[in-house]
Amino acid sequence: DTGKALTYTELCSIAAIMGVEQVPFIRRGKAFGSVDTMLADAEGLSLHGKDIPREGLVWRTEDGSVHFKCKSRSYKVWFEG
Repeated sequence: DTGKALTYTELCSIAAIMGVEQVPFIRRGKAFGSVDTMLADAEGLSLHGKDIPREGLVWRTEDGSVHFKCKSRSYKVWFEG
């Protein structure tokens, strides 16, 4: 353990070697935006199944130094309902 975060390219390489499926890549951008914008982006349909809300979005810088998840409010209501 070096304590160094992996870049996205390194993460993809290691996941492929290990045979681990990654979450779908939605888009690449240069800025996270406001909290309200990120929460709004977290809403939507999952890429894994029709009519299933997405759980949220993981935001990650290219170098891996910052990463976090914005959880979808509608997923929680759907999942717990």
